[in-house]
Amino acid sequence: MEKMPEENKIEIKPTGSYFEVDEDGYLINPASLDKVQEKWKPVLDDVVEVYKKHFGDKLINVYVRGSVVKGQAVEGVSDLDSFAYVDLKDDEIESGWQAESRKELKEKYPFVEDFEIYAKSFLKIRNLLFLNLFVCMEKKYR
Repeated sequence: MEKMPEENKIEIKPTGSYFEVDEDGYLINPASLDKVQEKWKPVLDDVVEVYKKHFGDKLINVYVRGSVVKGQAVEGVSDLDSFAYVDLKDDEIESGWQAESRKELKEKYPFVEDFEIYAKSFLKIRNLLFLNLFVCMEKKYR
């Protein structure tokens, strides 16, 4: 095997993160509402309100991921990544509501770089959740 020329080499930098495991081998979720920095808590509350306002009793749940819920948010750099599951079919989920919501949130919270806001049908994944649970259980007991 030939040696790679020095000019073609790329330095690999340690970035990203991984899930730690507890003493029993279970994944530890690095995200928690307890880790959210004080300045970002009202932002989370308002994002949830956006979903409630738009979907009402069709809203099942809202998820937030990323630096904000890891307690690592940086003003002017971090965005708020969220999504919701709703009790609607995909074709019943209106499009276009996110742009206005993002604009309003950005005006109120200019220190947030951007807002990721979208909804998916829970009906579509309901059976997949069962399937994934089943596959996981099969692996555990083999």
